[in-house]
Amino acid sequence: MSWPDGIAAAVLTAIALLITLHQHKHRSSTAPPKNPQDGEQQ
Repeated sequence: MSWPDGIAAAVLTAIALLITLHQHKHRSSTAPPKNPQDGEQQ
């Protein structure tokens, strides 16, 4: 199943935004995370 270019571009943009927002939230957090790998293990 192939997606139209518009949908594929929208999905890639959304993923990029999610990654950017996640990194920004992680970086701007005042308290250091107890376990940086915690999110990946679950």
